[in-house]
Amino acid sequence: MDYVRLGKSDLMISRVSMGAMSLGRIGDEEAVIELIRRAYTAGINFFDTSRKCEKCEKLLGDSIHDIREKVVIATKSSAETVAELLSDVESSLNIMHTDYIDLFQYESDRFIPEENGADGIFNAIKSLQKAGKIKKIGFVTQDLELAQEAVSKGIYDTLQFPFSIVSAEQTIKLVELCNSTDTGFIAMQPLCGGVLENIPLAFGFLHQFENVIPFCVIGRPNVGKSSLVNAILGQERVIVSNIEGTTRDAIDTSFKRDDKNYVVIDTAGLKRRGKIFESVDKYAALRAMAAIDRSEVVLLVIDGSVGITAQDKHVAGYAYESHKAMIIVVNKWDLVE
Repeated sequence: MDYVRLGKSDLMISRVSMGAMSLGRIGDEEAVIELIRRAYTAGINFFDTSRKCEKCEKLLGDSIHDIREKVVIATKSSAETVAELLSDVESSLNIMHTDYIDLFQYESDRFIPEENGADGIFNAIKSLQKAGKIKKIGFVTQDLELAQEAVSKGIYDTLQFPFSIVSAEQTIKLVELCNSTDTGFIAMQPLCGGVLENIPLAFGFLHQFENVIPFCVIGRPNVGKSSLVNAILGQERVIVSNIEGTTRDAIDTSFKRDDKNYVVIDTAGLKRRGKIFESVDKYAALRAMAAIDRSEVVLLVIDGSVGITAQDKHVAGYAYESHKAMIIVVNKWDLVE
């Protein structure tokens, strides 16, 4: 599964995401939970629902409550007053068993809430964001003029709008506008409401509009991969420790350098197959391998104080076999005597 940066929201979401507005039609709750967990296991981490379907919000919340920190939840409201908006957000938080909404989207085909607007809706959303109940703010519409205006205002982190292989040229220009303003674009109805049946063709069309360059950092345990990631980002994004195996999962972080968007993926140390005994080590290895698959460039970190080991060669082989460009980074060279 590929993961992309959702514009200036800086949310890292799976390229294929799950609309959760029809969960109520599936059947019993167990079937819904199984579906969502299968989606998560396949790498999907972005789930989009709406206040219009309270049952869908509840089913989603019940399905992901124990993995809440590992997924991105988006929901929507079409509230027409501040009081209604505040009630909608509180209801969404309660029914989805969460303290915050990653992406709160205002949905309308009639108007756009503005900063200091007479309706007070956008200011109320900002106050909820300041309180930590909302992380990022998006706008959802099916009206092209409203979509263009919302993006041009620059106050929304994301835009959700119908987009598929049959979309008109004006819609493609809207996507390009989002790209130029770093507004995250979420394609609504990528299969045109079920009209399109050739899924590879439909999603192949959408992939050409991605401008994020993902790369991952791999290597044996405790060679300094997380330290390198923090150095690249210029902040303490991932935990660094002398204890082997501190990093257990692949961690995606987006950043911009020289007007280009990148995603750096910190991975767990790859052990020899004969030393993988615990299930958590197996899981960590699978996630690291998946990170290699979805990267354009692989940074192989080796311990300069030890030199190149047989395991370093094995790890390099993973990237080589996946046909990835590779940069060898020698860490801890200051310890060499």
